[in-house]
Amino acid sequence: MDILAINCGSSSVKYQLFDWEKKEVIAKGLVERVTIGGSFIVHEVPGRRNSRRNSTARTIRWPSTW
Repeated sequence: MDILAINCGSSSVKYQLFDWEKKEVIAKGLVERVTIGGSFIVHEVPGRRNSRRNSTARTIRWPSTW
């Protein structure tokens, strides 16, 4: 069974995907500095090259009529 764990903070999202039967991490990553500038995304898979990308993660404001 695979389990996805997500931790959402005020300016970050972190995740890990576990293979529960093998007790292994399949993948993990994060999005940091959301809404405060200098945002970046990291995705890691054991045995593969890590991926890091700078990104503009802006605040999305919903219309006040909703």
